[in-house]
Amino acid sequence: MATHTVTHLVDDIDGNAADETISFTIDNARYEIDLSQQNAANFRKAMREYVDHARRVGGPVAKQQFTGVDVAAVRAWAQSRHITVKTRGRLSADVIAQYRAAGN
Repeated sequence: MATHTVTHLVDDIDGNAADETISFTIDNARYEIDLSQQNAANFRKAMREYVDHARRVGGPVAKQQFTGVDVAAVRAWAQSRHITVKTRGRLSADVIAQYRAAGN
């Protein structure tokens, strides 16, 4: 039996369909938020004044050890197998390893 998992992003602000996930860091804490195009534009507009006056530190933010993994698909896969995962934020390396070991 084959299964097909479909993951839909939901805008964290208004509950409508989201188009992207934005990652940001403030006070040494990393955050992710799923937003529609309009809310993403509003977020960037709100941050622009602060970014324009800020000092850039270092290069690009380091990527997670496991790149090329659809985080939403991993979450859906884990939840369907009753593996506890957070609904937002970084996935554990163990969960990603299990996902890959399952042939995904």
